[in-house]
Amino acid sequence: SSGLYRVNLDDNSVKRFHHDSKDSQSLSANSITDISKDSDGTLWVSTYHNGLNRLNADGSFTRYTANSPLDNSGPSINHILQIVEDEQWMLWLAAYGGGINLFDPHSETFTHIHHDPKSNHSISSDLAWILFIDSKENLWVGTQSAGLNVLTKEKRQQNVFEFKHLDVKDGMKSRTAYGISEDGEGNIWFSSNKGISRYSSLSQ
Repeated sequence: SSGLYRVNLDDNSVKRFHHDSKDSQSLSANSITDISKDSDGTLWVSTYHNGLNRLNADGSFTRYTANSPLDNSGPSINHILQIVEDEQWMLWLAAYGGGINLFDPHSETFTHIHHDPKSNHSISSDLAWILFIDSKENLWVGTQSAGLNVLTKEKRQQNVFEFKHLDVKDGMKSRTAYGISEDGEGNIWFSSNKGISRYSSLSQ
C-alpha cells in the first residue's frame, strides 16, 4: 500500500514511485499486487485499486484502467492480482471480479474473458487469484471457491477460450487455489486453505 520501490544493489540506494493525484503519469495506485518484466525488458506493475501500469524509460508510467465493460482499451476491472507473459509476448492478467484478461502490449488492447453461467467451458469464476503457464504452455487459472481452470496451448493460441475445470470431484481438497507450481516430472502442485495438492501428469 506504499507504492513501488527500486533498490540499487550496488550502492543500496532506494527510489520510491508512488501515486500522485496531481500527476497523470505517476503510478495509478499505491496498492501494488504484482511486478513483471516482459521479454522486451519492460516493467509492468499491477494494482488492486486502479489497473495496470507500464514503467517508461523516463520514469513515468502509462496507465491502463477499466472504463466500461465493452471498452477494450482497459482491463475488465481495476483489481489486477497477477501478470504472466506467454510465448507470444502477450500478457495474461488475473482480474479479481473481472475474470482474466489478455493484453496485447503492441496494440494496447485487452480481451476480457468472463465466467458465463450458460457455458460449461467458460472460466469457472470471475474471482481469479493466480495464473501459471506450465512446461507444455498450458495456462492454469486458480480461483476463489471455484476450482482450477486449464486453457490448453492450442486453444489459447487460437483465441478459443474453452477451459477444462478441476474441482473437489477431481480430488481437490479445496475449491480455492492460492499458488500453482510444476515439478520436474510435469506434476502440478497448488496450495489452498486446506493444504497442498498435486495434480498428476498421468491423469492429464
